[in-house]
Amino acid sequence: MTQNPIRANPFTVALAMIVGLELLFRYLFGNGSAAPWQQLGLMGGLRLLQAVTVWFCLNYDGAGQNRMGLSHKRVKKGVWHAVLWCAGFGVFVVLGFWVATIHSRPVAELFKT
Repeated sequence: MTQNPIRANPFTVALAMIVGLELLFRYLFGNGSAAPWQQLGLMGGLRLLQAVTVWFCLNYDGAGQNRMGLSHKRVKKGVWHAVLWCAGFGVFVVLGFWVATIHSRPVAELFKT
């Protein structure tokens, strides 16, 4: 009997790295003592670090762009779809603000967390 080595799928490695970074940041900065703008900066830095980590995990063998659907042929279409989605959400937010203003409802009440 020969043993087959267990190979980690690049997506599994990337997911494990994302979860590990989340847990590490929660352990280091999760006490909530930072100001809200500092927490926002930390979260933005974490997301950037996670994006770079995913890129390197999926591109370690050179197949990352095609593996993630970012081939040169598809980037233009993907950017166009991203712009349409962002514009659609922006229109939705503006319409919601407009409706709330017409009904004399304070918009700040809509953002309770």
